Amino acid sequence: MSNGPGAPIIAAGTGFDAEITATVKAAIWAFLATAGGRQPHVRVVHPVWEGGAVWIATRSSSAKVRQLQRNPRAELFYWTKEGRHLTVTGVCTVVEDAAEKSRIWLVFKGDPIAGYDPGVIWRGAHDPNFCLLRLDPHRIEAFNAPELAQGVQPRLWRA
Repeated sequence: MSNGPGAPIIAAGTGFDAEITATVKAAIWAFLATAGGRQPHVRVVHPVWEGGAVWIATRSSSAKVRQLQRNPRAELFYWTKEGRHLTVTGVCTVVEDAAEKSRIWLVFKGDPIAGYDPGVIWRGAHDPNFCLLRLDPHRIEAFNAPELAQGVQPRLWRA
């Protein structure tokens, strides 16, 4: 299934990847929830999808990096003003491989849906302050609030 010329197919194989792509495209920003001790933490992030993987760039010294190193379970939540919701649950790991960081740096710059130039924040993929996170979903739930009010059930995918 194509989402337009040059548009990536994200979350292919979920059965509702077009809906996921539309939600990601409309929202762009998402909320990442991590666990730090007994307290959950939520912050705004600007993820980029590549197939089934979700990439998040952050500062190496961020609290989310420390929290994910202790507990890699995370949840990503998108919401649009039209009432579309997307919850992505999975394992989020810190990527140390220099070649992979360089490759994904270019993915961020070239993504037609939600990409951005990470060079605005970091000097390059080699910058010690640049940290790359990879979220591998094991559960994705999508729904539209107006449809839910009419009895339409959320779409659910599990790995």
